[in-house]
Amino acid sequence: MTPSLRSLRPAAAVLLAASVALTISACASSEGGVGGAGSTISAEEDYAGLPEGMVGLPQNPSGEPQLYWLQDASQIGITLWGSSSCPPIVESLTQTSDNAFEATLQEIPAKPCTRDLVPHTTVFATPKSTTPSSDVTIVLDGTSLTLPAER
Repeated sequence: MTPSLRSLRPAAAVLLAASVALTISACASSEGGVGGAGSTISAEEDYAGLPEGMVGLPQNPSGEPQLYWLQDASQIGITLWGSSSCPPIVESLTQTSDNAFEATLQEIPAKPCTRDLVPHTTVFATPKSTTPSSDVTIVLDGTSLTLPAER
């Protein structure tokens, strides 16, 4: 006995709904999500200055990048030092393994910039696949930086 088209419609609707739900979840952003190799994470926050409670120039006279665990390790903060009028900004992180990322910098505008050295911080959600109890490596402009495990 062959099923009628009418009896197949509910099953087809369920399959279509499941297919749409899977497609939407696959396309969703990885911010604060599962993450994993190849995931790109956009910044949650971006501001001039250091994260609240962090120290700056006295401990960092050379202006080297600084990495922080923020909000009980639910966020990763990256502070770069540069011109206040043309600050260096991390645009995104691409996860290369659970605890490793490649940072992409925004292009600095082609305009005159002040010659001061000030901090600028970008904040990213820590992917669920990242383990804060282990060191995290972030490659920034070809240099490997280490965010020590949260203790």
